[in-house]
Amino acid sequence: MGLIINTSDFASGENAIATDVYTTAQLNLAIDTNEKKLLYEMLGIELFDLFELDLSSGVPTNPIYLEIFNPFVKEINDIQYHSIGIKQMLVKWVYFFYVRTQPQTNTIQGNTQNEGTISNPSAMSYSTLINQYNQCIETYKAIQAYIEKNKEVSYPTYKGIYKKYNSWA
Repeated sequence: MGLIINTSDFASGENAIATDVYTTAQLNLAIDTNEKKLLYEMLGIELFDLFELDLSSGVPTNPIYLEIFNPFVKEINDIQYHSIGIKQMLVKWVYFFYVRTQPQTNTIQGNTQNEGTISNPSAMSYSTLINQYNQCIETYKAIQAYIEKNKEVSYPTYKGIYKKYNSWA
């Protein structure tokens, strides 16, 4: 179980991951491996440590952290930024890293695997994974833009790492 997300966040919706008794531990490992890493990169070490100390049941209590935790649409320097919120961003991030490493195809019928000479097109395409990644990065960038705008007053310890969108074209 992670700080903010857990396996139940992957039970339904566009980021649903079919799990069973054998794969739940793998999904938990993916959460543990990727959740904190992304938050450290997005916020920087000091700001993440402060953010983590403020969490109560996976949700921050301090208004300055709730501002970046919750979804928002803000205009900063004449650019519109959309954030789906930290929780959904983390779900998309873990989904991307978990699904791309699976030997099975993740479908609504569960994990399926092609058999010898019988092959069906995969329901999961590379472009779907890239889309999930880029939606995550859109929120990552929106949160960082908001923090940069308010750095001196609310987030003086911010030292995040910038990320770029991904493309396979």
